[in-house]
Amino acid sequence: VFYQSRHTISFGSPDIVPIFCSSLPHSTWGSYPHEYEDFATDASFLDHWSFDQFEGLLNRSLDDVKLRQLLLQDKLVIFLHLLGCDSNGHAHRPYSSIYLNNVKVVDEIAERMYNLMESYFNDNGTAYVFTADHGMSDKGSHGDGHPSNTDTPLVAWGAGIRSPKFLAYTDKPDDGFRFVDDHRHDMPTPQNWALEGFERVDVNQADIAPLMATLVGLPCPLNSVGNLPSHYLKLSKSDEVEAVLANTKQILNQFLRKSEQKQSSSLYFKPFKPLVNYSSVLDRIEDLISARDYKTAMKYSEELRSMALAGLHYFQTYDWFMLMTTITLGYIGWMANLIIHVLQSYTTFPASLLKRTQVYPMNTSMKVYIGGCLFMGLSSIILLLEKSPPLYHAYVFMTIFLWTRIVQNYEFMKSAWRELFNMPFKYIMNLLISSVAALLILEFLVMSFFDRKLYTWCFLALGILASVCGAFSIEASPAVAIYTWLACWFLSVFTLMPAEIPENNNLVIFSGALIILIAMASRWATINTTTFWLYLNRANKQAPKSSKLFFVQVQQAICCIDIYFVKVKDSVDSCHCALGYFDLSVFNNGVFDYISSVPAQRTAPVAPVDQLVRSWFCDGATALFTL
Repeated sequence: VFYQSRHTISFGSPDIVPIFCSSLPHSTWGSYPHEYEDFATDASFLDHWSFDQFEGLLNRSLDDVKLRQLLLQDKLVIFLHLLGCDSNGHAHRPYSSIYLNNVKVVDEIAERMYNLMESYFNDNGTAYVFTADHGMSDKGSHGDGHPSNTDTPLVAWGAGIRSPKFLAYTDKPDDGFRFVDDHRHDMPTPQNWALEGFERVDVNQADIAPLMATLVGLPCPLNSVGNLPSHYLKLSKSDEVEAVLANTKQILNQFLRKSEQKQSSSLYFKPFKPLVNYSSVLDRIEDLISARDYKTAMKYSEELRSMALAGLHYFQTYDWFMLMTTITLGYIGWMANLIIHVLQSYTTFPASLLKRTQVYPMNTSMKVYIGGCLFMGLSSIILLLEKSPPLYHAYVFMTIFLWTRIVQNYEFMKSAWRELFNMPFKYIMNLLISSVAALLILEFLVMSFFDRKLYTWCFLALGILASVCGAFSIEASPAVAIYTWLACWFLSVFTLMPAEIPENNNLVIFSGALIILIAMASRWATINTTTFWLYLNRANKQAPKSSKLFFVQVQQAICCIDIYFVKVKDSVDSCHCALGYFDLSVFNNGVFDYISSVPAQRTAPVAPVDQLVRSWFCDGATALFTL
């Protein structure tokens, strides 16, 4: 929009304004120094600076004839970038007095800007568009896709803008439309906005560019994918249809260009079939406009525009199937190579198995490598002919390399498969159970990204499991079992808390003091009351009924969780930090002494299969709880 304007005037942030105007010859712009962006102070003065610069420009034009002639041109765009709310929101949070005062400053600037423009030009020919690039959470952050971050204001008024439409009711039926973040179109306006009874038209952010261009009288930007929000415009029926048709042709031309580029580089081109006969649809729309059937012409124009956007998406994801197949095969090949490496390096298969798999090692390996190289070369030629990006080559080459190594070890895998089925049923079941447990743990990790409360159930189950394991499997002191149970259940409360908790300096100070007191008490107890720690660390001298490795790793996991919760200070309440340190301090002084006395379970480089299965399961459980 700025590039196509007759002249653009802009003032604001040095991070934003130069992006648009530094290489634009027909522009007048200015930005404050970077040193002004001080997050330790009130940033509202930055907004005053931007407005004052523009006001000063208008005042200078009263004595500068050339400047006044420039300002009186048509297709003039004025852009003020007000950074204060963003800076104050990050630094002081959106509910702070500094931020709320900055909101008032922006309101005042909007009013002063309107009065200044109307008094200077005095022609009722100025359109105003007020919007923002993003929202903000209560913690002063944005970027996680929550509606509080993606919903932004769009307020338009002035020349060419339709007046507000009054509604007899406020609840709108669901029209099925969904935005990128899946919230529905025209959701009810919050009551505290004091806008009940007014129609609110929600749009995508990309729609603002064609709106601005149409208001100024410019063509829609060449690469814009926005739909012109015609409901904002005060146009006649014929002009409205013509504006939407121009927007449709602009998007359609992008589609045609994408189609032409892909067809010129594809060995086997698959067109977007719904738009094969687009020209006949355009002719039909022109005939309807000539016949003054504007309602039908508008319907066809909007349908063609939607189809053109779908066509753009089709060509932007044209190579999706090939890429997803290649990457998926690459991940599977990587996992298969790891399994082969473990089987060859860390298991006690009979020596005869290795002999059987190396009957013709040299000839087989050479043929496989030659075949892999030829396949890489053929793939490279095809990708070069299709003018694919270099990253495509990397994906394909890595996948071919991994599967070449798998084919090279085909005889070994076949022998290992036979050996597995010759094992006793108990070993096969152990392996199967371990594999299922690993898959469940991985799925649990994925689900926990979306619902952190799953860790509450995890800690509740872990408290019972670890305490029972400690009481019966290694016959430890009841105090250790009870402590483990209570510690896990105490930590289970943490993930029920909200992820964002307001800062409280008093809690931080109290937490630090509590940590110091607990540390001093622990050291005193270690030095003076050794009887208690001996009782806490007491274990039966008989041989354990099962491996101590699992209990040791679970206890280590609890410590890792404590340390992790303490470190993530941005999302952890200070009371939880204190709780974590208390848990860790008691554990450090009592249980670590016992753990250090457990003999090493895996000292040999090669372990029996059943022990490896058990160890892999324990390592997987430890990895889950540590993460």
